[in-house]
This record gives sequence, structure tokens and C-alpha cells, in this order.
Amino acid sequence: MLIKRVSIEQFGKLKKQTFEFQDGINVIQGDNEAGKSTLQTYILSMFYGARTSRKFNLDIRRKYVPYHENHSFGTMEITLENQNLLVERKISGKRKEDLFRIYDRDTFEQAPYSENLGKDLLDVELEEFIKTLYISQNGTKFLNEKDEGLSTKLTNLLESGDEEVSFTKAMITLDKEMKLIKGGRKNGKLDRIYQELSKLHLNLEQSKSMQKRISEMHSVLTELEEEEAEIQKKKEEIRILKDRIHLYEVKNEFLRIRRNLQELKAIKKQKSTSFSLPEDEELKEIREKERKLRDLTEDLMLLEDELKGLKRRKIEVDLRLEPFSGYEEIGREAILTMVRLQGEELLLEEKLKYFRTDSTLNRNLLERREELSSLLKHYEKHLNGLKSRKPFLMIASFAILLTAFVVQALTDNHWAAAGIGGGSLMFFLLRGFLEKKRIAYHLRQVDSIEDAIRSMSAELQMNPDEVIRSKRIIDKMPRDKERLQLVRRQEEVELYKNRVFQLTNAKTVEDLLKGEEEYRHLLDEEKEIGKEILKTEKEILTRSERKENLFAAYKAHITEIGFREEEHDPYSFPDLLDLEIMRLQDLSNKESGLNYALKGLIGDREEQEVEQELDAMESLGITEDLDLKVLEARERDLSDRLEKIQEKSSELRLVMKEMNFMEPLQIEDAILSLQEEEKMLKRRYEVLELTRSLMKDSYEKLRKEFTGKLNEKVTAIYREITGKERTVKVSEMFSMNYQESGMLWEDTFLSHGSMEQLYLSLRIAMADLIYAGRKVPLILDEAFSSYDEERLHKTLHYLMKCTDRFQIFIFTCHKREVEMLKENAHIHIIQ
Repeated sequence: MLIKRVSIEQFGKLKKQTFEFQDGINVIQGDNEAGKSTLQTYILSMFYGARTSRKFNLDIRRKYVPYHENHSFGTMEITLENQNLLVERKISGKRKEDLFRIYDRDTFEQAPYSENLGKDLLDVELEEFIKTLYISQNGTKFLNEKDEGLSTKLTNLLESGDEEVSFTKAMITLDKEMKLIKGGRKNGKLDRIYQELSKLHLNLEQSKSMQKRISEMHSVLTELEEEEAEIQKKKEEIRILKDRIHLYEVKNEFLRIRRNLQELKAIKKQKSTSFSLPEDEELKEIREKERKLRDLTEDLMLLEDELKGLKRRKIEVDLRLEPFSGYEEIGREAILTMVRLQGEELLLEEKLKYFRTDSTLNRNLLERREELSSLLKHYEKHLNGLKSRKPFLMIASFAILLTAFVVQALTDNHWAAAGIGGGSLMFFLLRGFLEKKRIAYHLRQVDSIEDAIRSMSAELQMNPDEVIRSKRIIDKMPRDKERLQLVRRQEEVELYKNRVFQLTNAKTVEDLLKGEEEYRHLLDEEKEIGKEILKTEKEILTRSERKENLFAAYKAHITEIGFREEEHDPYSFPDLLDLEIMRLQDLSNKESGLNYALKGLIGDREEQEVEQELDAMESLGITEDLDLKVLEARERDLSDRLEKIQEKSSELRLVMKEMNFMEPLQIEDAILSLQEEEKMLKRRYEVLELTRSLMKDSYEKLRKEFTGKLNEKVTAIYREITGKERTVKVSEMFSMNYQESGMLWEDTFLSHGSMEQLYLSLRIAMADLIYAGRKVPLILDEAFSSYDEERLHKTLHYLMKCTDRFQIFIFTCHKREVEMLKENAHIHIIQ
């Protein structure tokens, strides 16, 4: 988003003024009371309207509606996602008379944004905007209270990438649901369930008592009905017997018939079977299928045991891999880097040993090494000059003479060839003289340098020979600038090694290599076990499918014969068929003998007719001969008993009809439902408690992670705008400490300017985190009044690099910002 133009019709002291802004840095310079603060407030009002904030002493409606006017009005043109939008806002003395409109300048279509435009475009409220994007003089430091809005927003961004996913809202939701389950005043769902259960248990006891009474009455009524039926039956039997007195004459014969009939009936009942017995061949086929099923079942059990063993082995390998999780994170390349760094570290140590306080090298020699190095270099040069050059001079003479011959041959110029030849001869004759002159010169220089070396040796309290021999050591010694680079590289190497050792729990490179080898071995073992598990699972699946298909065919076969899954075991069903066949054969033999004997007793009479007569005799308990009078007397007694039974039955039915109650089963169902609901609510409450605890722990952890991330960003920005190596620590209340020289200091130990720069770094770091990925305006109002020239230059240089994510507005009454930025910013002068 970019602010392109601001047109003010009337707002405070500004009237009918237009300000053009550009991408990058915009400097607004003017004297005190020229209207810079009014312009800043106007930009705020275009985003947030006539909002008030006591914390920041902001009351737009009261302060910026012009005197003798009833409203302020103006427009602002912004560019958003290749769309030119025009914002119009009128602020009146009363809120209901305010006006807000935003539309596309090209199409005049209304844009879908509310009056709270800053919240819609930047996702922050007014105070959060002021705390991050509005930086005033002495206002970079946060207020003393904990800024829960910014802290929560930043932590939410770190946790989920969405600053609106609020931990606080989630905790409130959890607390509300937990309160609904367990109310503080026993008005929760669980308390209502307990009350309802108490009532239902009381009703259940009453219902069971009444049901028991009714059950007893039912039992009595059933007994009466059975007795009534028995009496009716006996009366009917007496009537029949009165017609068949002659049966008593053949009682003994009938008793023998009865025994035979009963035995025959028992045999027929025993012969009845639910099976359709198979032939021998079919039975063999059934047994073969059953055997194959048993074999497959045993194979599957062995394979499943093998699979369990493999999975246990994989779990063991996974547990052994857990301590090596750091090796997976750093990768193979880091191991190779550690081996290379070991050699580099030794080389760094060797180079830096000259700078140690315990070094055996003369400290004075170190301090004067540049002077001594130059002196020894000249000494070595002149010593080399003492070496004989006669062979060289002779070769040079011959070269010149050869040149004369070449010139003569090519140009046929005798004078030139003669001149060159003469010169060659002269040089040859004078070579001894020239050689002596050169050696004499180098001897003088060597003597002079040796005098200087002896003088310096006395000053350094060293033997001159030791000084001369120290040249090689001095040449190897790194310079101060190189020493800083070496120290920095040594720190980087140590930091990298510590990180790798911390992740892998190794103490040396040898431990690291040994651990990496064991880690690779465990990975290979885990991979091999995984292949075996997949192979075994595939084999189990194949055999399970074969078993299911065979079992389905086997079950279909035996079901046709009479197999019932709820009554029989499919694997023992063939044995059951064998026993059934043997039993039926035995019963058939017994039945044939009884049929033959019974035929001799009853002759041609129907078996059913004979059974009825025998039942009548037995029910009446006839054990001796009776006459007709005895039967009539018994019939009268039965009638009297029947009348009394019917009268008592009527009374019981009347009482049962008048009893009204809820069935215990219905009450028990209601109790079970409530108990199930109670269990669900308790489980839900436990889950909510655990969730609340885990969320709280996770939130605290994320806040700490966010603080670390913010510390790194603030430290980097502060280092760039000050050039100071200080590690910054930001607290939850956005106060700051810094680490320097191995100690932690409060920000109050800093100068006013350094503290301003520290908190400016914090503001920019927070803005980077909150508005990442979006271009937003950054307003600085006299933010550099406490800065010296050097730090102001570094700060402005850093801000120029921030223009890819901020449109920067610098309001100042000074001219130095204008001078420094005149080539890199858009300048506005307010008169």
C-alpha cells in the first residue's frame, strides 16, 4: 500500500493544502508550529477516523475541527494492489454527522472497506499502529504497562501465521464450556444430572416395590388360572370317564401300553434332528476342508507372532534412534564440515598464538615488527646484491655483440654494427670495474643496515643474530586487521561446533563420527525391518484372503446340512455329525422292537385314542375300581372349588387395574442415559482441563520463542544503525537489556541517544514481524533529535534499505536530514 496524495480542505490549522508523496522516503521539514504534527494527525484520522486515546493524548474531534467551523474535511489517495483508491472523510462535532467514503478513482466503484480503514488494511487498531508505525521524539520507548495486544498478536503470528487466532479467546471459550459442565454454584450440567439421578433412583425403588407386588399378584392369578384350567380339565375327564367305566376293567393292560407308548415317543423325540446327514463321501470332503482351515489358521498365528516380533524390533530401533535425532537435523554435509573445521581450527590457533600474553615472543618485537620487517627486507636485498654478477655481464656482452652481427646482416649498415660491436667490447673490458662498484655499494648498504639492526637490538634487548633470524617469524605473523578476522572466524567455527555438538550430544569430532556411523547403521537396520514387516503383512493378507475364501465355502457347505453359527463350532462340526449318525442308528434299532411289541397290545386301534384314555385315568389318580357315584361326588367338589377360584381372580384383576406406576425398565433406561451423559461430560471436562493445560504450556513456550526471534532482529538492526556489537534482550513488557563485555546491562545505562536508537530498533523489528509481506507507512516525528551526525547517517542509510517494505515519512524541524537525504528522498518544505 502506498499513500500518493493528501488533500486537506480544512483540518486544524491546515487549509486547502495538497501534499504529494512518493514510494521510499518522504521528508517533511518545517519550523516549529508549521503544521507537521497536524499533517501526521490528519493521516491517522484518514485511517481511523475521529478516534480518541487518553494514553497517547489523542482527541481529533475536539482539537482538529477548526475554530468557528462545524467540521474538518479532506481526501487521501492510496495505491493498493494495482488499484487507485480515493478516501474521503468528514469529521464533525458529532459522530452521527461524520462522513466516510472510499472508491476507485478509475471506475468510481465503491471499495469494500469500513470506516475503520486502518484495521481493514493493516490488521491493527489505532493504539497498535501508534506503538509500531508512529515513532515520535522520545516516544520510541513503550509505556510501562504490559502490552498484551501487541505481545499476543506477535505470539499468534509466530504460532499459526494468523494474528487473529487468539490464545485468550480460545482460553475464554474453554473456561465457558468447563463452567457449563461444572458450575461454581452447583448449576452446571453435571449438578443437574446428579439431581435428576437422585429423583430417578427414588422413583425406581418405589416402582420396583409396586412391580414386585404386582408380580406377586400375577403369580397368584396365574396359579388360580392354572388351577381353574386343571379343574375344568378334570371335570371334562370325569364326564368322559362316566361314559367309559369299562376302561377300569382293562387298566393293567392299558398301563403296559402306556409305558410302551411313552418309551416309543421318547425314541421318536430323540431321533428328531436338525441336521441333513451327509453321505460318506460328502463327510470326507467336509473333513478335508476343515483340516485345511486349521492348517491355515495355525500358519496365520505363526505369521502374526512373527509380525509382532518385527514390530517390537522396529520400536526398539526407533527408541535407539531417538538420541540421534540431531544427526538427521544437521545432515551428512555438517559432519564433513566438522572434520574440515577441525584442521582449520588448529591453523587459526597457530596463527593467533603470537597475540597471546603468554607468548614467548618478545613483546617489543611485536610492537616494532613493521619497522623491523622493512629493515630486514632491505638487509636481505643487499645481501643478495653481494653475489657475483660476472657470468651475467659476460653473457650480456656476448648478447650485444650478437646484436651487432644481426643488425649488420639485416640492414647492411656497417656503422651501426660497428657502434654496437664497439659498445659490446667496451662493456666487456669494463665488466670487472662495474662489478667492483656494485659490490662496494651493497657492502656500504649492508654495513649501514647492520648498524641499524645492532641499534634496534639494543633497544629491544635482544641479540642481533636473534633479530635477523626473527624475519621469518615476523613475516608469518598476522597483522591486527587480520587478527580480528581470525578471531571472528574462530568464534564462528566455535559457535558452529557447539551447535553441532549440542544437537548430537557429542563432545569431540571423533565422538561425532562414531555417532554418525552408529546412526547410519540404525537407519539401515530400521529400513531392513520395515521391508520385512511389509513382506510379512503382505503374506498375512494373502493367507487371510485364502482362509476367508475357504471358510466361506466350508461354512456354506455345512450350513446346508444344519450348521448354526450361534449353536455350533464350525471346526468341531464334522465330529458332531459322526456322533449324530451313530446315535440315530442306535435309536432306529430300539424303535423297531417297540413298534413290534405295541402292535401286539393295541391291535387295530389308533394310538392317539389309546393315549387320551390313559391320560384321563392318570390325571384322576385312578388306582382302584370306582363306581358312578364316586365320580359324581368328585365332580361336585370340583365345581365348588372352581367358583371360589373365579371369585378370587376377579378381585385380583380389579386391584391390578387400579394400580398406576412407571415401569422400572423405563426408569432404568433414563438412569442409564443420564449416567452415560455424566460419563461423557466428565470425559469432556477432563479433555478440556488437559487441553487448557497444554495450550497454556504451548503458549508460554511460543512466547519465549517469539522473544528470541525478536531479540535477534532488534540486535541486528541496532548493530547496523550504531555499529556497536551488543546483544539485545527484550522483556515481555518491551523493556530492554543489552549484553556487552560479557555482562548484562539495563537500558538505563545507555545515553539518551543510544536508548532512542535501541528502542527505534525494537519498533522497526516489531513492525517487520507484524506487517511481514505488506508494505505499510512508517511515520517518524523528530525521532532523530538526540542522534549524532555519524549515527544519524547510519540510521538514514538503513532506512533507505527498508523502503521495500515501508513507505517512510520523516517529520523534522532540522535541515540535516534534508541535506543527508536530498539525493535519495522526496523533500517537502512546510512554510
